[in-house]
Amino acid sequence: MAWLRVGSTVPQYRRSISIDATASASALDVQITIPTALSEFWDAIDASGNELRVTDADGKTVLSYKLTGAVSGFDRSTRDGIIQIDDYDPAAVCVGQVWLYYGITGAASAAAVFVFSASRTGYLYPGAPIGIVSAVPQRPGDTRPRDAVSKMVDEVTWVWFDFHDLLQQLTTPDGEQAQWEELDEVTYVIYLAGVAQAGMVTASSVRVIGGRYIQVQVSGGATGSSYTLAVQATTTFPTQQTGRILAARCLIRVKDVSEV
Repeated sequence: MAWLRVGSTVPQYRRSISIDATASASALDVQITIPTALSEFWDAIDASGNELRVTDADGKTVLSYKLTGAVSGFDRSTRDGIIQIDDYDPAAVCVGQVWLYYGITGAASAAAVFVFSASRTGYLYPGAPIGIVSAVPQRPGDTRPRDAVSKMVDEVTWVWFDFHDLLQQLTTPDGEQAQWEELDEVTYVIYLAGVAQAGMVTASSVRVIGGRYIQVQVSGGATGSSYTLAVQATTTFPTQQTGRILAARCLIRVKDVSEV
C-alpha cells in the first residue's frame, strides 16, 4: 500500500503538502509553515516533533527534511512549526504533492542535517473542499464537459475536483487504508475555443487535499462566454514507480447578473 510504515508502526494521520514548483522544475529547497489551525496535527504530535515523517508523492520514499520555527525552533505549545525539505526535484513545472505523516507513536527523529536555502513554498491546507466536481471521464464525442460551474466576471472562485474514483485501490485494504495510486504533479489550463486563457489561471494556486481533491482558482473571463477548465495530474506508486496522466474537465460559464 502507499501508506508509510515506520518499523511496524503505521502513522495515525497523513496530510497532503502542495509544493509550488511553477517557477522552475529544478531541485530546490521547500519551506512549509504548519498552520496553527491544524489542531489534528498539534494535538497528535510529540513535543520534540520526532513522531513525523515527510515522504515523496509515492507515500513511501522518505525525503530529507528538518524542523524549525518562526521564533526559536519547533514549539508545540505555541503551535510554531516549520518544515524544511532539502532539494525537492519535480519532473516538470507544476504544483507537486508530497506527504506529511504524523502520530507515529514512539518514533525517533528522522530529521536530516543540511543548509536550507529559501526557495519554494509548500502548503498544508486545513480547509475542506466545497462545490466538488467529480473527475470522471467525459463521453466520447461530447463537445462540452458534462459538469459546469458559473461565475461573474469580477468573481474569483475555486473549483474542486475529486479524483478518488480514478485512482487505483488495493484489491484487499491494508488495515484501514486502501489507496494504492497517488497523485503526484498537477497543472491546469482554461480554454476558449481551443485558445488558452492565461489571464484566468493562477498556476501557483493549486492545492491538493487528502491525496484525492485538487483545487484550482478561476478568475476573470468575459460575460456571456463559456470556457473549458482542464486539469491534468500525473500519478505515482510506491517506490516512485511511474503512473498515469489523469485529466478532468468542467465548463466555466461567465455571466454577470443583470439588475434591472
